[in-house]
Amino acid sequence: MYSFQNKKSNFRKVLESKPFLVFLAIVLVAFAWNLFGFLQKVGDIEKNRQVAEQKVDILKEKKDLLEKDIDRLGTQKGIEENIREKFGLIKEGERVIVIVDDTKNTVLVEEEPISLWQRFKGFFKKE
Repeated sequence: MYSFQNKKSNFRKVLESKPFLVFLAIVLVAFAWNLFGFLQKVGDIEKNRQVAEQKVDILKEKKDLLEKDIDRLGTQKGIEENIREKFGLIKEGERVIVIVDDTKNTVLVEEEPISLWQRFKGFFKKE
């Protein structure tokens, strides 16, 4: 019985020794470091998931718009509107009114650079 108790105390002495406690501290720090890195990755994954969900929502909206355009182009009226927009065609009997802005074209005249002497003379000149 004494040898069993003696072995137990030797094992306890090893567990309570300074080198073993330093080893456990190093393992604990490494574990905490890895846990911190893991939590950062989880945060990044959550941000990426949100961005991906936003992209999915945008693509769903685009899909709905394209489906509406396809449905519109499936009708005779839609085809006619599309041809009118792309090629500017009109039906027989219709007239086209073209509105033109009457803007005045201004011509810019480049002035010759004024020399220092001309500026000096112009300073004393009465206007």
